[in-house]
Amino acid sequence: MFVDLAGSERILKSKVDNVRAQEAKNINTSLSALGRCISMLSKDGKGFIPYRDSALTMLMKESLSGNCSTSLITCIAEAPEWSNESVSSLRFGQNCGKISQQAK
Repeated sequence: MFVDLAGSERILKSKVDNVRAQEAKNINTSLSALGRCISMLSKDGKGFIPYRDSALTMLMKESLSGNCSTSLITCIAEAPEWSNESVSSLRFGQNCGKISQQAK
């Protein structure tokens, strides 16, 4: 499975129209749900993983916690005005690196 998460969008910074703004909100909602799953998976005790919070996390359930190998490519911008988004992407990638699964 290959998923392009497209990155989070700052609606005010990207100056998008109504249709693109709604699309950006949906992307951000899915990424937030994925972030919550990643956060729980990266903890030692694990606990409840909220896969049902979004269609994205339901589709990626096996990739995140199943018997497979998953890779993450994080793209960041070098421009100073996007530094907050770049740092956020790097933190997300760091949390993903903490996930450890055993093959079944």
